[in-house]
Amino acid sequence: MEQRTTPAGKAASQRKPTIHDVARTAEVAVGTVSRFLNGRPIRNSSQERIEAAIEQLGFVKNVAAATIRKEASRLVGFLVSSYDEMQIDILAALTERMQARGRIVLPLTHDGSPDIMVQALRFFAEHRIEALVASGDFAAMQDSPLLRGLDTHIILFNNDLPGLDCDRVLFGDAAGMEKAVRHLVGLGHRRIGLISGRPGHSSAKGRLDGYLRALKAGPGVDKALVVGHEWSRQAGYFAGLELLDMKNPPTAVVCASYLSALGLLDLVQERGLIVPRDLSIVSFGDCNTFRLIGPGIDALSMPVKQIVNRIDYFYSNSEKDRDFAQSIVDVQLLLRGSSAAPRL
Repeated sequence: MEQRTTPAGKAASQRKPTIHDVARTAEVAVGTVSRFLNGRPIRNSSQERIEAAIEQLGFVKNVAAATIRKEASRLVGFLVSSYDEMQIDILAALTERMQARGRIVLPLTHDGSPDIMVQALRFFAEHRIEALVASGDFAAMQDSPLLRGLDTHIILFNNDLPGLDCDRVLFGDAAGMEKAVRHLVGLGHRRIGLISGRPGHSSAKGRLDGYLRALKAGPGVDKALVVGHEWSRQAGYFAGLELLDMKNPPTAVVCASYLSALGLLDLVQERGLIVPRDLSIVSFGDCNTFRLIGPGIDALSMPVKQIVNRIDYFYSNSEKDRDFAQSIVDVQLLLRGSSAAPRL
């Protein structure tokens, strides 16, 4: 019997090209090709390479399978490091909005752990979520193929991850902090401390930039007055110790988060200081407790309704032919009485 052989090249040419072949030829992630095939927004440069690869390979989309996959999920992922008051308010409002659209929100937290981040992203991938709404504080996963290959529409809020294909709802961090510091300068303060946020977070950088910008235009910058490296209440307490134990302590302090402001207030109470007579305080971020303390704590408030409205807008327009977009939500300075002119 005559034995027939088939050249490897011929066998390969008979195999139908897959989405993986398109991604490899176009030099993009499989998830990017999937978003393109499902009409979701991608970068123009990626779209051109994918279109060229499809034409070169003769790729044909399996419409039936894509339809089954699209209809299989009515889930929206929600990923944050932990639940503070703002995150809970956003989750509650987003859940209500998605329920009205017939969707279910799956919330997960990662507490800064790369292992838990991996588990969360795998969980979302396995459940084929329609979108992922995330606070952007998982920089440890920024270059992960699991994140960049996630076949879904990603919407970041609060913190940014540069280079990630996604929509963004960010806060006016620099402008808000500059507004707070200018308010204190206008009251006559010249030594204004900052309890800063976590290095590597875009929100922490923005708030630091706004603080420095306002002081450079006013009394000048003393870098010794910038302390802290975390968002926690405990970090706020110990950063406050650094500031108040200085030979020439500040007369006012701005906190990069409401949690660090609560820690500073713990220290103020412990030392028997009176706000704002002995120390003026302004917090970036608001919480219900601030309405109950003393005269009330001045705070930069992040409007949850606007944040969720813009997240929902990006979600509902994910199928339209558009580039990824960024929206900046302005913060509002609420004056309740925790800032006043410094004592002479």
